Amino acid sequence: MRRAAGVPRPNPLVHPFGNRVMTTVEHRQTNSPRSSRVPGLLPSLAAGLALSLLASTQLSAQQQVVDEGTFRIFRDGAEVGSESFTIRRDQAGPDWYASGEISMRGEDGPVDMVARMSSRSGVLSYQNRISGGPISVVAIEVAGRNLVAQILSEEGERQREIPADAGSILLEEDVAHHFYFLGPRTEQVGNRIPAVIPMTGRRIDLTVARIDQVELPMGSDSVPARLVHLEGAGGERLEVWFDRGGRVLQVEIAARRYRAVRNPS
Repeated sequence: MRRAAGVPRPNPLVHPFGNRVMTTVEHRQTNSPRSSRVPGLLPSLAAGLALSLLASTQLSAQQQVVDEGTFRIFRDGAEVGSESFTIRRDQAGPDWYASGEISMRGEDGPVDMVARMSSRSGVLSYQNRISGGPISVVAIEVAGRNLVAQILSEEGERQREIPADAGSILLEEDVAHHFYFLGPRTEQVGNRIPAVIPMTGRRIDLTVARIDQVELPMGSDSVPARLVHLEGAGGERLEVWFDRGGRVLQVEIAARRYRAVRNPS
């Protein structure tokens, strides 16, 4: 569980608000008879997604993998799915690319997500395609010191502003590998980390409440881990286990009854 030699600890999600941030979240239900109600912006967002994925594929040959693996997903203690992911770094510069595929049983049936995130030349982009629910599209971009979310769903279109501090990061619901980018900011008790959840547009302010050095069971073995206890101003409680190289080993979010456990390499 060692990071490749010479690879610095990343923090690609921290963005100065002079840079543009674009977040697209797409929910799709296969063969939905109501999909035609979505306004014409949906095809343009889909085209933008295709171009982004093409660009990331072309960049992959110039990038080095800094972390990859799989998580088992639990809800209320029962295993409900899995997540596989890869995080790459551009060998010639500071750019990053992360992708993950999540498949799990939701409350209303199977849910599949493909989440892709990149930081190129200081510009962060994030896209998440989700199947297993009614179609909706959320586009988020920076406007001054706020994020503006445009939301399209079967009920229509609406727009809202999300207050966001400089240094905010994105933490998607039920996506464990995003916590990799949180790691460098959790090394000291009292550190404050503003975050935005793309799927809901919700903002949370997290504080490192406690750090424990523990032995975490993994398979038939155990590994040294840094257990970070995070608390939100709204009462949120999160626990994240990192190995010595900063890789995420486990995530627990009590309010969502969610736990992600990394499979041994």
